[in-house]
Amino acid sequence: MTDRHNHYPANRPPEDYAAADRAAGFGVGADFERFDQRNDMFSRSFWDADVQSREALAFFRSHADRPATRKVDGFTQKDYALRNASWAVADDYADRNKDNGLREGFQDPQEPRYPPAEQKFVVDDPVAMAAEIKRVARLFGANMAGVTALDPRWLYATRTELRSFDPKPNDLPDGLTNVIVMGHGMDYDLVNAYPSALAGAAVGMGYSGEAATVAQLSQYIRNLGYQAVGSMNDTALVIPMAIQAGLGQYGRNQMVITKD
Repeated sequence: MTDRHNHYPANRPPEDYAAADRAAGFGVGADFERFDQRNDMFSRSFWDADVQSREALAFFRSHADRPATRKVDGFTQKDYALRNASWAVADDYADRNKDNGLREGFQDPQEPRYPPAEQKFVVDDPVAMAAEIKRVARLFGANMAGVTALDPRWLYATRTELRSFDPKPNDLPDGLTNVIVMGHGMDYDLVNAYPSALAGAAVGMGYSGEAATVAQLSQYIRNLGYQAVGSMNDTALVIPMAIQAGLGQYGRNQMVITKD
């Protein structure tokens, strides 16, 4: 870890990243700095006067109990009922520790159900174990999975405190060396219904499925005696990690694109 003013994490010079950057097709500028989570658009809609609006707050409220329904297909009570129900699992994870100032999956990683087992499973063949991890990820609901070395540049310089939106440390357990990146598909026809509430149901299903998959896979790894952090939107920039893990290429729309 490093403070936010360093371009690269401590004790790892820029040249150490050159080969990985070439393999991923990255061009990282000399003025690179890690990103603060409070500067993402969702956080800024709560604290940044340039982004705050009644419409933004209405959007968040509509995911709870105050959707602005209309008598138009895609915006009826039934449509919002479907959208908000699709988020139920992700929202349950996000809310279960809110009294402790945590929003799991969005501002904070998932709290582990059990710590790593005392007995550590011996991995004789890391390549075979990586392939097995990918199979387990798909068993638990991921549509695709990849493994890559942890690149600390993509970790948020700071996380966001749930109640004040002030920065707080992005602390992780010692000894983490790898990242497992998973992709979850969304219903194509529902996505094409944007900007209606029905399209939000596709997103909610993706996030709820992700919350469950992340919890299951991270606990599987802990059950083998290794440390694992279950993360969604809360710890790092996922797109560069996904590219490094081989899930796709960087698109002009600034997202990962893949034929799969």
